[in-house]
Amino acid sequence: MRFNKNHACFQGHFDHQPIVPGAYLLSLAIDYIYQTHPTITSLQVIQAKFPQSLTPETHYEWQLTEQKPGIYIIRAKNDSQLFLQARLKGELR
Repeated sequence: MRFNKNHACFQGHFDHQPIVPGAYLLSLAIDYIYQTHPTITSLQVIQAKFPQSLTPETHYEWQLTEQKPGIYIIRAKNDSQLFLQARLKGELR
């Protein structure tokens, strides 16, 4: 996945060297979980880390694992970099 560097989330977020805001990336991660796991009705962020900045041109992929029932780890990463690692608790229907 990649971002449109003209997206509104980049306005004022470092004009000459834009990076994806962490809150926006976390929101996309939550959306991804809801799309891929439709039985989840709510999510609670337990922990989120942003080890490296993600620029709009950088390719990344989602990696989602269930650590134990109802606890999910989601990562935004590419072959050499980790941009987001979050642990979330999901409530099922």
